[in-house]
Amino acid sequence: MVLIGFLVTFAIATIMQCFLISTFFSRANLAAACGGIIYFLLYLPYTLIIVWEDRMTDGSKVFSSLLSSVAFGFGCTYIARFEEQGIGIQWDNIWTNPSP
Repeated sequence: MVLIGFLVTFAIATIMQCFLISTFFSRANLAAACGGIIYFLLYLPYTLIIVWEDRMTDGSKVFSSLLSSVAFGFGCTYIARFEEQGIGIQWDNIWTNPSP
């Protein structure tokens, strides 16, 4: 259930973010062309953030997670860490840090 909730939340956030991006354009063709590029560019901060994750504060992680693609990257990383440990993500360990 945790994983389904995570994926549904990401899907809804992504749809809302795409609607937000589309409002900045007056022509549909331009919005379609630029929307995908902008969505991809909004994922790029995650590649830098994951390198510096151990030096980031919790507040800066939350602030960077306002971008849905960065939050999805963090979520997938944490779920993978729980799976590597053989614990799996559950409701009782959702607020714990899986980093060793």
